[in-house]
Amino acid sequence: MRHADYLVDMGPGAGLHGGHIVAEGPPEVVMQNPRSLTGKYLSGELKIEVPKERRKPASYITIKGAKENNLKQLTVQLPLGVLCGITGVSGSGKSTLMNQTVIPALRQMFGEQVDRIGKHDSLEVPEIVRNVIVIDQDPNRTHPTQQSSHLPPNSSTKSVAYSPPPKKQKHAATRKVASALTLKAVDAKHAKATEYYVSR
Repeated sequence: MRHADYLVDMGPGAGLHGGHIVAEGPPEVVMQNPRSLTGKYLSGELKIEVPKERRKPASYITIKGAKENNLKQLTVQLPLGVLCGITGVSGSGKSTLMNQTVIPALRQMFGEQVDRIGKHDSLEVPEIVRNVIVIDQDPNRTHPTQQSSHLPPNSSTKSVAYSPPPKKQKHAATRKVASALTLKAVDAKHAKATEYYVSR
């Protein structure tokens, strides 16, 4: 932000507390504006202290030579046992790295059928990894349950267990019919959405 030509600071808070231009101009101007919270952090008047101690990763998943889409021979270590975020500007390859490369490769290592895996040279997975649980925003997909892999205790094979979504219960269709009957006055689009949630 300090290297930007021009900043527009929206606020003064987030969500319902925002919507106003608090400050605008070159970074130096924003930093001198007493109303700008962003400016105070940029100038050093306010700061978030770095913790003296951080949780240490238990191990790492390492992907080497990822080269799908915008990824150019990327090598990344993903820490385990800590909260890890994949960040970057739009188009930098976040989804390509995780959704198209790492996750499909992990699922295939356990023997699951995958449509396609993003191009890469290798994926190194420590033996402590026993599950992959993908939680996304798809309302039509149920969350998988954990299953332990069938590796022998001293196996040197690197593998990952991934659990497919559980099969729907037999009475789910009955519940959907019952819920749909209560939605006669609602248009089809909303009825379909509500039917899904009611039937859950």
